[in-house]
Amino acid sequence: MNSKYISSLIVCLLIMGCTKSNDEINIEPGEYTRILFLQVEEAANAQTKAIDGVGVFTAKYDPEPDDPDGGVVDPPLQNDYIYIHSTTDADKWVRYNIRNDLPSCNGCDGFQFEIRKNEDGTITLINGLDAEGQPKGEVTFNADEQIYFSSIPDEVWEGTSEEASPVTGQSVLIRDAQKNKELYRSEKNYKISDLITGENGLSEELVMKRKCSAFRIYFLFTELDAPSFTLPGTGNVGTNEYYIIEEDDFVDKTGHSLEEWNGKLYIGPCFSNFYNVNTGIASYKEGHSDGYYVTNEQEYTGFTPVTYARTEGTVTQNFTGFGVSTANSKYLITPYDEHNEDPFYSYVFIKDNNTDPSSDSGAKYFSYDWSTGTPEFNTTQVIVLVYDVDELLKAFPKSTDANTKSNYWKEPQKLDIKPGKVFFIQ
Repeated sequence: MNSKYISSLIVCLLIMGCTKSNDEINIEPGEYTRILFLQVEEAANAQTKAIDGVGVFTAKYDPEPDDPDGGVVDPPLQNDYIYIHSTTDADKWVRYNIRNDLPSCNGCDGFQFEIRKNEDGTITLINGLDAEGQPKGEVTFNADEQIYFSSIPDEVWEGTSEEASPVTGQSVLIRDAQKNKELYRSEKNYKISDLITGENGLSEELVMKRKCSAFRIYFLFTELDAPSFTLPGTGNVGTNEYYIIEEDDFVDKTGHSLEEWNGKLYIGPCFSNFYNVNTGIASYKEGHSDGYYVTNEQEYTGFTPVTYARTEGTVTQNFTGFGVSTANSKYLITPYDEHNEDPFYSYVFIKDNNTDPSSDSGAKYFSYDWSTGTPEFNTTQVIVLVYDVDELLKAFPKSTDANTKSNYWKEPQKLDIKPGKVFFIQ
């Protein structure tokens, strides 16, 4: 049987010429070749694109970054794929390579597939690939079977979990470069026959939506009492405020080197262990109802220089100090429970020793309630906590015995200190 290549024009003719009624299209048995181009929902107000650190969440389909740890690799380390899933059988799926050399839209991202209408009414995808990129053979769907498209082979995305949080006892997740990347799903479900007829918006383009967001955190201690200023004029458009502490002053004031100051950050509680791409339902490990992401695989890491600048109107505030940040190329991208109604929190844990990065012995922590709900998908959350260095000295006076112990996973000492500057930007 000869394969029939269907362009968008031919799809329209097929729909008009083969319609039995307003609700039914008669598709002749045979093989067809189709091309669909990808259209991705662009973020309305994102600050930066995930992983590579440039641009925004754009209209580009990018589920497999060139380099999971940031940067750009040429040629890319991995190919991009799209997956066609049955909505009723999690094991029934097939994938296709994303290409930018397809006819009629040179440079556009899309994919080409072959599909057959069988004599018994079933419909078969012919030339798809398996998880290893090898030909999968034929995958047959019932005539009325519903399908959806996604960027992963599994119906359920699963995060990488650690032990429970030392404060809340709830799920803790860690960033995994192989899992925490942009996650996409088609904007709706389709009938398998729509792949031939082009009905329900599949005549030429397939709209994909991100089911994830990016989270960047800046946490630092600096001098907040007396900023220096650069006023307008002599080439300066606006006013610049500088809040800075030098490393020597930081060490002298706190009595510890940067290597001795260690910290980790938790954010949550909307981060689920599982996200069902098919249904949009998030879920947690047995016995848990909330989830938190933690920096550095839940181990303390030494303070490093942290810089953040923010412009509002004609005033730019520049903060330079020392702390912990996830704002570099390894910051978090993840799906989550977008229906979680709990307030969004940050927890900061600090130790003034580096004897055991996995232990909370001698640790103190403080939290901040952002008084915001769970963010929408397809956004970049920029979370900034700036504390005065004197607050650190109050929490850990120079006379503090760094060997004061608290058992691992027993609640560390809670501190009631307030940040001097906070910003939560979506």
